[in-house]
Amino acid sequence: MSRIKRNLLIGLLFSLPALCLYFIFTIFPFFYGFYISLCQWDGFNEPQLIGIDNYIKIFQDSKVFEALSHNVIYAVGTVLVKLVFGFLIALILNKKLRGITAFRTILFTPVVISFIAIGSIWTWIYNPTQGMLNRILQNLGVMSPQNPIAWLGDARYALIAVMIVDVWKWLGYHIVLFLAGLQTIASELYESARIDGANGWQSLKYITMPQMKSVFYMNLTFCLVGGFNVFDVIMAMTKGGPYGKTEVIAKYIYDTSFGSTNKFGYATAISIFVFLLMLSVTLVILYFMRKAEEQM
Repeated sequence: MSRIKRNLLIGLLFSLPALCLYFIFTIFPFFYGFYISLCQWDGFNEPQLIGIDNYIKIFQDSKVFEALSHNVIYAVGTVLVKLVFGFLIALILNKKLRGITAFRTILFTPVVISFIAIGSIWTWIYNPTQGMLNRILQNLGVMSPQNPIAWLGDARYALIAVMIVDVWKWLGYHIVLFLAGLQTIASELYESARIDGANGWQSLKYITMPQMKSVFYMNLTFCLVGGFNVFDVIMAMTKGGPYGKTEVIAKYIYDTSFGSTNKFGYATAISIFVFLLMLSVTLVILYFMRKAEEQM
């Protein structure tokens, strides 16, 4: 046996335990889940194969598309705020200023806190009678104490209120990604632009933004996927209410699986449908990311 083949065999043997675990916990569950999506199953009795009926039912179920519409609003709203404010704050944090390291740490702290704890904190902040937000607005004279706003109980504000919590938690994460991208831009580019008489805006437009295209696309992907996977903050704060105005697709899948109906087959079909939807969006973003890298 040649040395190359022997080294390849040794590498495969060392990788075999990890590959087995990957097959057991990732590959097999995915294909078994696809099989379950073709079945009628309550989680207790034997699955009964019904073909693509579950997938047909998705397009007949208005609740699926209502929940997806909330995900779209959630994703688009949080994406815009995270990208714009994340990039602007990263530009500030990229400067050499006193206390900037402490400020970076403060901004990143919410990222490491669990959404359950954050949900409890913000539920108290949004409390209509004892919450800090209404108290501040009342002291400023913006709100009457006799007519407090139920931020999580009013259908007009509930989804926006949850989106604010999501932005508060994840903004620091996106700032770090933008900051890492900014620090990879060669300082010589800015020095050359300064010598040529470029001002700050021109340097931002013609140097920083083109160099940061791939980072923007990466952040966009993370934001969109996170917007369609949101579940824990909804469960912690609204449980889909009021009147289903914060019902997102992950919460609907959970209720379909573990609610009174126990429709595991149908819930799995919805999961795969959402997976394929997000895969398509991600592939489109990756295509544009690759095009942006080729133009650099």
